[in-house]
Amino acid sequence: ALLSLPLAACAAGPDYRPPATAALGLPDGYSGPTPAPGEPDDLSNWWRHFDDPVLERLVDRALSANLDIAQVVARLRQSRELLIQAGASRLPTVDGSAGAGRFFTNQAADSTSLSLGADAAYEVDLFGRVGRSIEAARADADAAGFSVETTRVSIAAETASAYIQARAAEARLTVARETLAIQDDNLQIAGWRAQAGLVSSLDEEQARTQRAQTAASIPTLESSYANAVNRLAVLTGAAPGTISADLGSAPIPVGPDDI
Repeated sequence: ALLSLPLAACAAGPDYRPPATAALGLPDGYSGPTPAPGEPDDLSNWWRHFDDPVLERLVDRALSANLDIAQVVARLRQSRELLIQAGASRLPTVDGSAGAGRFFTNQAADSTSLSLGADAAYEVDLFGRVGRSIEAARADADAAGFSVETTRVSIAAETASAYIQARAAEARLTVARETLAIQDDNLQIAGWRAQAGLVSSLDEEQARTQRAQTAASIPTLESSYANAVNRLAVLTGAAPGTISADLGSAPIPVGPDDI
């Protein structure tokens, strides 16, 4: 024991120290409005402040069925198992064996043999290898836990953004279709006026050009809406094109006046 004491100075590696704030180059303060005194708002479920049932349902579905979240949760589970395995290195290992045999000869007599064996071993963490392995495994497990929360925040934000983009494209598409219907009437009226000689054919061609421009913008808006809806499907763990019926029709969600 006395001889092993000097060897304790040969422990594996120095203790980890996180870098100081000054080394990260972070500013002392950030510009922005000064928050009002009192308890801050609970923003853990910030999407509920939009008061949109469809948005709430989509975000809840994404947090429970998103494949990226499932992947990081599996990594978290794996890192916790590795931590348990690393901690098991502090325990002794015991091996056992048993055997039996029976020997027959040409004579009437035979013999039976039995054997038992046991082996025990214990590794003294003299240089700190086991302790450092446990520290590293615990740090990996903590990092995996933060990755899960980071992914959940990101998925909730992407889901809300895709939903608002879908509602915005839906609103623009509605306006474009209503405008196209009005321009159809304008084109018909301009044709009648040109036939009656009240205006020149230039007015009719201008009305036709405006109508064509509006009609050409509708496929682009339909594509934008389809892209946002398909993005929502992927974020919620569904196949693209399978949640259109769940969205229905609703206005663009509006957030609270103050956060």
